[in-house]
Amino acid sequence: ITQADMDRGGVYNLATAKGEDPRGKEVPVTSKDPNPLDPSDPDYPAEDPDYPGCTDCTVTPLVKDAKLELDKSSKYVDANGDGKVNAGDKIEYSFEVRNVGNVTISNIAITDDQVTVSGGPIDLAPGEKDATTFTAVYTITQADMDRGGVYNLATAKGEDPRGKEVPVTSKDPNPLDPSDPDYPAEDPDYPGCTDCTVTPLVKDA
Repeated sequence: ITQADMDRGGVYNLATAKGEDPRGKEVPVTSKDPNPLDPSDPDYPAEDPDYPGCTDCTVTPLVKDAKLELDKSSKYVDANGDGKVNAGDKIEYSFEVRNVGNVTISNIAITDDQVTVSGGPIDLAPGEKDATTFTAVYTITQADMDRGGVYNLATAKGEDPRGKEVPVTSKDPNPLDPSDPDYPAEDPDYPGCTDCTVTPLVKDA
């Protein structure tokens, strides 16, 4: 089985037998599947544009599993170099997207309600990952300082070989422990988002 077979969703073709009758005349026959897959079966690859429309073909469906994973990491940057955490400083975000399924996923793009994500779209074959294409920078506000942190999620979306959307929501690969004194969970606006990438901002009142 090749990756092209996986992306197609199945393997199908015919065999031919040839023999000779007692006078040496060729006797050909084309194969049939003794247990044909019903065309109404959801695994039947008839939607594939390369499918030959071969009703006698032996069809072996290959179940697709289109799946992405997305990590969103943050790094605080003292933009004005004053040694203090304050409004106007930056948070640099990096993203790692991984194809953990068994089919190629194309046109992968990342969106984030908080920032504009640069880079992409990209394609990933199964087992491939990308940690350099997508980046974003956020400018810390006074509201963020008063809240004690910045936290949210990103979303990646791609398409499987048949154009079906493959979405995934980000996780923080190094999450801040909720018991950490800098964790902003006391903020009344905190969404209770256990997968959010949390960047604590140390208060100095």
